[in-house]
Amino acid sequence: MISNSGHIQSITGIYLNGIDKTAAKPRNNIDINKTDDGDKIVLSNESQEFSSYLNKLRSMPDVRMDKVNFFSAQINNNDYKIDSQKIAGKILNG
Repeated sequence: MISNSGHIQSITGIYLNGIDKTAAKPRNNIDINKTDDGDKIVLSNESQEFSSYLNKLRSMPDVRMDKVNFFSAQINNNDYKIDSQKIAGKILNG
């Protein structure tokens, strides 16, 4: 976790100012089959698990029509009852 990005920028500024930018050569004829053992991003197990759950959520419909139809029918038939004691209890207990 990086909490002070200003500090990081000041450190990188020192190194970047010392680099000769004119010495960089363009990379032609790049071999796409060649593996580069440079920087890599590795996701933790928790982030991989979170990603799978997020993908499952994204595949679900935004509106559950079975619930909408159920409660719509109850409201139309005057069968929908609200338990005020239960609501008050949840509000008070968090």
